[in-house]
Amino acid sequence: MNLLMTTDKEIFIAYRPIETQAGLNFSILDPDGPVETIDGFDYKPIIDYSFRFQTSDGQDLTTFANANSELEVFDFLVPEIGLDGVLTQKVHGFYLFCLKDKSAKSSILKSRGKNQAYSFQTEKRGVSKKLVDRIKDISTIKIQRNRRYITVTN
Repeated sequence: MNLLMTTDKEIFIAYRPIETQAGLNFSILDPDGPVETIDGFDYKPIIDYSFRFQTSDGQDLTTFANANSELEVFDFLVPEIGLDGVLTQKVHGFYLFCLKDKSAKSSILKSRGKNQAYSFQTEKRGVSKKLVDRIKDISTIKIQRNRRYITVTN
């Protein structure tokens, strides 16, 4: 299924954070978890982290987007992990912001071009300033582990 066909948003912005994220240099392996050996390879459980951005006022971006009908956020970020289970301070991927534009039907008949019928066309009016102000300064990744947050700044 085409991801962009599932949304009613008209404006799409791909945000790629700085690849190097200072502070993303800790182990994600669970030291207390069981180790399973399969075909000579050790499989260790990982700690469940989620990487999230904050809005300009410090609110979790995903929570903000879920409560805002003008915004959808798709997270395609992947942290780089060394063979020892330690994050390498690098992230790859991007966030996809899908924004609802402000539009309204024109109250003036407009032509669709030469030899075309006149109609009341939709006028695009941009994006909500309040929304733009909340997402314009995204620069901090927040790492969540069991409801405890670690803040990592670019």
